[in-house]
Amino acid sequence: MMKKLLYLSLAVLILYSCYGDDDFVFTGVNAPRVFFSTMFAHNNYLYHLKRDTLITYSTIASGAPFEINRTKLPEDAESIFRNKNQLHIGSEFEYNIYNLGEDGIPSFESEMNLFEDVTHCDPVIANDSIAFVSISSDLDEFENSCRHNRIVQQVSIYDLEKRNEQIGPIAFLDEPAGIALDENWLFVCERNDGLKVFDVSKPKEVIMLHHFPGFSAINVFTNEGMLMVTGENQLIQFDYSDMQNMRQISSLAL
Repeated sequence: MMKKLLYLSLAVLILYSCYGDDDFVFTGVNAPRVFFSTMFAHNNYLYHLKRDTLITYSTIASGAPFEINRTKLPEDAESIFRNKNQLHIGSEFEYNIYNLGEDGIPSFESEMNLFEDVTHCDPVIANDSIAFVSISSDLDEFENSCRHNRIVQQVSIYDLEKRNEQIGPIAFLDEPAGIALDENWLFVCERNDGLKVFDVSKPKEVIMLHHFPGFSAINVFTNEGMLMVTGENQLIQFDYSDMQNMRQISSLAL
């Protein structure tokens, strides 16, 4: 019971915006994987994405963390996700990858241009071989929304083992927002049409397993077969420990 209350408390604290300076979520090896994460801890270091800068702090010494490095990023950087020693950083026009050295300092590895004529919010998540970028440019009706010149609604898929080659999009989505990944299951929030779950074991042949419509889904995180989804006015919990019979188990008005 206490564990469920902890997950609930964490989810209520998750905010959603493009830049989210005040929204920071810790992500580690066993921590929830979330939308617009801007802070995480790894080994003896703490990292904070702040606008166009990634600040590295050392936590080795006792007492408060102290700053050891600042890495310049694209000025529109919005979200960061760590997979092992790689950092995946989403911005309005680019998707960048950095490597973490033994000294904890990130170094640039590669970048991919997204849609040059579209300004969008784009959380990113990845495993060892595949990266997923949620792209939604039609968000003007929301406060703190992302601007856009044309509408693009999709989750783009990239092959990290082939120099970040784009495999293809998961298209026909309704304003995709937060995304989470657990093994071969991809969870995609839609601002106007709930939650969709995909089998991405074959990235070129993505299969939708479930669709839970009827609510606004903004942010999502997973933990040991439990899924928390936050929307504009509610928090919904799902049990996917048996994926074939995934189900909603609770809802809380916010």
